Amino acid sequence: MAEANMKLRCGVYGEGSVFSVEITLDAKVSALQEKIAGILSTEQHTVPPRLLTLYLARKKGETTWMKHDHTVIDFLRSGTSTEYEEMRSSSRLKKKELLGSSFTPGDEEIQVLVALPPDQAAVTMVDRGWTAKWVNEFRKNQLAPHQLPRLGELADFIDNELPGKITLHQEIYNTWITKMTSQSPELMAKLFKIDNLKQCVNFLFRIGSRIVYATDPGDTKKSFISFWDDLIRNVLNFVLHDIGKSVRNSSRSASTGSNRPDYLFIVDSVCVFCGEEKAPGEQLETPRRELVEKLVWSYGDAPYLFGYAAVGYEARLYVITRVHDDVDAMELGVFDLKHLEGRFRLLLAILNVARLLRSLASVCP
Repeated sequence: MAEANMKLRCGVYGEGSVFSVEITLDAKVSALQEKIAGILSTEQHTVPPRLLTLYLARKKGETTWMKHDHTVIDFLRSGTSTEYEEMRSSSRLKKKELLGSSFTPGDEEIQVLVALPPDQAAVTMVDRGWTAKWVNEFRKNQLAPHQLPRLGELADFIDNELPGKITLHQEIYNTWITKMTSQSPELMAKLFKIDNLKQCVNFLFRIGSRIVYATDPGDTKKSFISFWDDLIRNVLNFVLHDIGKSVRNSSRSASTGSNRPDYLFIVDSVCVFCGEEKAPGEQLETPRRELVEKLVWSYGDAPYLFGYAAVGYEARLYVITRVHDDVDAMELGVFDLKHLEGRFRLLLAILNVARLLRSLASVCP
């Protein structure tokens, strides 16, 4: 005779949701993982069952199950607790150390706590407006025209910590920093702060995860375009979408004459940031030279604008300025995009540059 199903109530760390799963007492924990993964997965994001970690929702050494009351959501969103025992996937639910052979679910109780893999946690959690608040704070920290750094101050400026940090869950932070070839808490502290309750989930999904888990390009310029866009174009669009716009391979900006820079960021019809890109194996001096050769200076007395040159995984950020009757590009930073620390350094630089672009456009004729 088949064993009857029972309903186990599960609470998910991070997102704070609570739901019921039907399963038999004779089933293995691995079967429960599969059922929970099926509930949490969407068409866009599949949660692998094997990456779920399940815990008994009663403290170690105790027999009382967690109450499903008004305190549960805050508890679940505060991060994984070490006070609860992990359920091994090979064990059966009726095992004495788990539910026991005579277990019957009680009303208003939670029996299972679910920990998502860190990156899935970011995808499934609701943002609750924290990213929008961070973007608003970021825009408040844009510099006014009279605050624009001097030419000689820019290299230090782009390496400054953000005045408003991007909030991360502790587990996301731990995952990201371990993916660095050379771990740099100092660099992470310039960009991020830990807040398990106020994560910038939209940032993590749309920008952060694409930087951490960057695409593996081929050996052509075309294959690298989406890689470069994830690190530069998408970042500028994310924080300045209502101020400016990105353009690729266009000659519509008068500032660039009839030539075609690979990338432009335009604010109020003024190109304030541009990029030249080449396939791996080419000399980086070639796109650097094109930054100035393609540019017709129509910026009046504006102190400078910005540009980058990229050859495969190597990128360099430049300040472009007029020197007498010539245009020159002076190096501000070198970035090894093969490694996560190089990509995070570029993220910091691009975000700091973004704080200047609106004012640069405003001082142009």
